[in-house]
Amino acid sequence: MSADLPAARRTDLDLLRILVCGAVILAHALLIFAAEPRYHVKSAAPWGLATVAYEAMRIATLAIFFTLAGWSAVASLRRRPAGRYVRDRLARVLLPLVAGILLLGPVIKWIELGQGRDLRIGGFRLVAPPNYGFLEFLPRYLTRLNLMTWSHLWFLAYLFLISLALLPLLRWLARRVPAEAMPGRAWGYAPALLLAGLVAGTGAIGLSCRT
Repeated sequence: MSADLPAARRTDLDLLRILVCGAVILAHALLIFAAEPRYHVKSAAPWGLATVAYEAMRIATLAIFFTLAGWSAVASLRRRPAGRYVRDRLARVLLPLVAGILLLGPVIKWIELGQGRDLRIGGFRLVAPPNYGFLEFLPRYLTRLNLMTWSHLWFLAYLFLISLALLPLLRWLARRVPAEAMPGRAWGYAPALLLAGLVAGTGAIGLSCRT
């Protein structure tokens, strides 16, 4: 494809992104009532239906988001050099992550601590709510790494690191001529087989039965 010609817009993938974004918003609302304890605000009593729906959306949406990101990366590298691609990732992924940590993080962390909860990279713990106001908390947040949070923007950090780590593979895929043949339907079930093997191999079925 010529670098001077714009790529055709995949409106079907745009629609898929919109649907997945809606599912993510719904999943986070359900998480308040789900049995998963690691969240900023939790209901006093879990709801079984919310637990099942949240887990299903969590598994499906993350896989679709990162798959679409990989497809978009290859399509981007077919139209621009690797250096420009990296600069684009810096502007579109890393910059929003930093802005979110500084602008949204303090509010989210304040609400979280006010609920007696503390989510960090090292894990989740229950804490005593702060006995001071938000204006006093704000400078502490901005000067203490152990208080800073990327919260719901964690996937941007992972996406940026994965994009850089897999850049050689993505460039190799971008140089290949796209296949025009449609893969067989059986390939659509391959991820399900891999997921079933992962669940069985890690003992997740037995763990879910015990809990």
